[in-house]
Amino acid sequence: MFRISVCQLVFSAVLPVLAHAQQSVQTPGDSSPRLVLHSTTRAVVLDIVVTDQTGKPVGNLSKSDFTILEDGVAQEIASFETPGVHLHPLSYVEQSQTVLVLDEMNTRFEDLAFARYAVAKLLERNSGKLEMPTALMALTNSGLVQLHDYTTAGSELLQALERHRAELPWRLRTGMEGAKERLATSIGAIQEIAYSRADYKARKNVVWVSPGFPIITTSELLTEDRSVLFEAIRMLSDELLRTRITIYTVDPRGVTVGRLLAAADQPSYLHSTNPAAGTTVADLALERLALETGGEALYGRNNLDQEIEDTIVNGAMYFTLSYYPSNRNWDGTFRKVRVNVDKPGLHATTRDGYFALAALPPAADKEAALQLTSAVSSRLSFGAIPVKVSPAELVQNVSTEKLTVDVDGQALSWTPSDKGDYHCKVQVVLANLSNKGERLDYRVQSVGGVIPGDKFARSKSRSWVIPVEVPVKPEAARIRVVVRDDLSGKLGTADISWPASTQSH
Repeated sequence: MFRISVCQLVFSAVLPVLAHAQQSVQTPGDSSPRLVLHSTTRAVVLDIVVTDQTGKPVGNLSKSDFTILEDGVAQEIASFETPGVHLHPLSYVEQSQTVLVLDEMNTRFEDLAFARYAVAKLLERNSGKLEMPTALMALTNSGLVQLHDYTTAGSELLQALERHRAELPWRLRTGMEGAKERLATSIGAIQEIAYSRADYKARKNVVWVSPGFPIITTSELLTEDRSVLFEAIRMLSDELLRTRITIYTVDPRGVTVGRLLAAADQPSYLHSTNPAAGTTVADLALERLALETGGEALYGRNNLDQEIEDTIVNGAMYFTLSYYPSNRNWDGTFRKVRVNVDKPGLHATTRDGYFALAALPPAADKEAALQLTSAVSSRLSFGAIPVKVSPAELVQNVSTEKLTVDVDGQALSWTPSDKGDYHCKVQVVLANLSNKGERLDYRVQSVGGVIPGDKFARSKSRSWVIPVEVPVKPEAARIRVVVRDDLSGKLGTADISWPASTQSH
């Protein structure tokens, strides 16, 4: 039935969010002085861009210049960070990031050609130097593909863009059934980006070049279907808040989409605490997600490259404020958030609000297994644990490869023992993948590491080299290695192409 299948598709697209959100274990020994929040209470973290009347970002403000209102009630600011803190992070996990997404699945081919041209112009600006680490991705007919990992070298992203051949958006012609699948795939792609960057502490700006997701409004939903859809919306919203993702949309068509943004057409959850009182699939519109997360929906202009650059520049200049809500009733309803700046001519932009969801328990074994499986299947990189992999030795005639997995030990959770040394345990996944990204097989092994106390105190790199062996399938195009810290749940991935091995065996 159409009305039920829409909800099921969307809900299944965001279902992995729930499993990942249940993991909230903190790494012992983390003494970072920035954004320290009490573990016994719930904090809301807001990333705020302040602009003047010309739209330029402003950075010279103090804590006393800001006021936070939740449902109209003033909140006490618990922590405050200036843009300077984010421009000079203490570690790589505190560095702001940008994700550029070319939406090939939802964009007409002629509009996509203009979008690629504009993105290429952007990457050539400033001698190819980008404001912050940026990844280039494409949403294709078969899902989200990472064209290049995070880098500040625009020339590298440009080369990756030129190597990528865009597919014809044949899903645009598949009618209502195709629209349902495109919506589920699109929402799942946002969730996948959030999942892959979940362990990074700083703000992530997702710049989505697309006319938008399919809006299915031709059928009313049954009451029970509205409840299912409402839960999917809440789960996705909560994950975007937790992972500090801000979405910016750039429409390559240069046409007005104002009907989606009219005041009378705001998401129904802003006006009602009852999920059955009018929730629609339109509440998952890309433009609405942008506004809800504190971003913008840009359209109606031809200087697409300048729009994207302005978005990236503004996204790098942000304040971070946190507060502990005075309303401690975690009933799952939507709470409207507003931030005011006490200086004339300045405007503060942040997320529209959040759902007051109850805290979830730490991840169980099955959720940990789901996280590993998702990291293996994803075509994105997971970088909370920096991992490098290289071939160590080719074992002839047995279709087995010896690999060296180099793990950055400083990103792992080391615990002291009674003997004075330090222990760590990780899970390592080795998977054969086809040239289409399909998982051919994979194996999981637990590995323990020990560092003597005196060496641990002196070491600055704490590099941990793990030798592994993996059977190589003849049809494998690459091997993906996933490393998961047992204690913190952090994930790191690395890929190695395999034409030489498949030819040798």
